[in-house]
Amino acid sequence: MLSSKLFIHSLLLRVASAAAQGGWTNGPSATGTKDPNVAVGCDYWVNDVQSTDTCEAVEEFFSITQDQLVSWNPSLQPDYCVLVPKWSYCVSGPAVTGTSASSAANTPAGTLSYSGTSAPTQSGIAKSCTKYHLVQNGDSCNSIQDQYMTFTLSQFYSWNPAISHGCKGLKNGDFVCIAAKTPSGSASSTSAFPTQTGVVGNCNKWHFVSGSDDCDSIRDEYNLTPAQFYHLNPATGPKCTNLWRKTNVCVGAPGTTPSATTTGTTTASTTSSSPSAFPTQTGVPSDCNKWHFVTGNDDCNSIRSEYNLTPAQFYQLNPATGSKCTNLWRETNVCVGSPDITSSA
Repeated sequence: MLSSKLFIHSLLLRVASAAAQGGWTNGPSATGTKDPNVAVGCDYWVNDVQSTDTCEAVEEFFSITQDQLVSWNPSLQPDYCVLVPKWSYCVSGPAVTGTSASSAANTPAGTLSYSGTSAPTQSGIAKSCTKYHLVQNGDSCNSIQDQYMTFTLSQFYSWNPAISHGCKGLKNGDFVCIAAKTPSGSASSTSAFPTQTGVVGNCNKWHFVSGSDDCDSIRDEYNLTPAQFYHLNPATGPKCTNLWRKTNVCVGAPGTTPSATTTGTTTASTTSSSPSAFPTQTGVPSDCNKWHFVTGNDDCNSIRSEYNLTPAQFYQLNPATGSKCTNLWRETNVCVGSPDITSSA
């Protein structure tokens, strides 16, 4: 059972912050509709699942595998794992055969002397380890991570392979690895903290979400537009309604530069003559050399008037908006100029 004292302790440590990590709540009992074939003996649940919550987010938060989540909740499929809003799902149940959670190795491999303290280490500990933690009574994998806040649970498990997902195999009195040398040639853009899914692979600047941070304050701090922030962190949602706390969000990447303050009389618009770093609709000409970010009360008429474009010209530049401009997307860039069509703004 994953209901060992260590695992339950680690879950309880996260209850207070569960709403910030995802839309669900945690608890020892189900409060909503359950899978009709849910595993017998489940002792911990996510409740009140929201439409923005994903299987991947639940698995990452509780450090369980997809095999475990699907086994405990058979209505979920490995190739189509979609959570039903308002339902409750088991996240701690019977051991699942064939997963790493059921095969933790607890045999010490030797003794380590670190900072004047001698203690055993478990088998397979990373040879590149540079920093250790002496496990004491009450420690869990999550509490150790929270104490240092310099690594993810995935990194912790990779450095300490005798400890499996769900923190099975953590032993009092053992040294565990909490830092290791980065292999040469590895990307410096990798976040040391957990991230939400879909973050751009070439991110080179990060912000750790904590305290009173919200999307507006983060975007203001790094001078990013809503579209830029969404492009860098798509899991937060186009309206940034799914920002998780205690994670890193991307605030910089090649090709996404902080937005410049425009000069002139139209202070509400953002224009650029460089290739668009924001999302665009399909079909925009490759030689577009001027852009407008759609926001606020913008509509087709106001954008065309601002740049002195005819309906035909705007449609030629942005065919996905439709011939009558009935499909204009907000928080995207539209093209308002090209070598063949010159706007007046």
